[in-house]
Amino acid sequence: MAVGVPESDVFAAADAVLARGERPTVERVRLELGGGSPTCVGGLLVQSWARLAERLSGETRLLTLPAEVSQAFVAPWQQAIHLSHGVAEQALSEERQVLAAERERVAAVEGQARQVAALARQHATTAQVAQQVSETRLADLELLLEQRATQIQDLSSATACCGNAVTRSSKARPCSRNCRSCDLRPSRNASRRRSTCSGSRIVRIVKSIVPEKRASACPPK
Repeated sequence: MAVGVPESDVFAAADAVLARGERPTVERVRLELGGGSPTCVGGLLVQSWARLAERLSGETRLLTLPAEVSQAFVAPWQQAIHLSHGVAEQALSEERQVLAAERERVAAVEGQARQVAALARQHATTAQVAQQVSETRLADLELLLEQRATQIQDLSSATACCGNAVTRSSKARPCSRNCRSCDLRPSRNASRRRSTCSGSRIVRIVKSIVPEKRASACPPK
């Protein structure tokens, strides 16, 4: 080590320059120290760079401690590591339980959604079938109504025809009776005339016969 320039001071000055975001150089370290031989500062600065690399690589310079002291530090350290592992494992287990419960909840929701969708499809199918049945029944009823309307119309026409025929028949009967009486009157008159003529003839014959009988009954004088 150079006389008048402590190694630790050079290392601390180099770290301070580096902490400011500047590259440690001989002049900057000397300025940080407030003086010093450039040769001595340069040699110690090279050592500072080497130790900085070791510190960055994770190596740590520890003082040699007695075994009892080291063991006293090791036990709490191991206990702390064990506790940290237990805490981490417990936290991980709780997180796993939360994730498992969330998966179950999602699965239950998906199952309910599938059931609702299946029930909706079933209701839609049932409604469609019911609509088809209703349409078929409606078509059958419309056809039946048309048939009944046709039958009623035919029956009305037949009733009207029968009524006209009865009316015509009732009007024709007095005429036929009158015609018959008119036809019978001449024959009746002729019969009466024939009867009258026959009676007159009979009367004349009887009158002619009676004198003859009287004449034959009286003797001649």
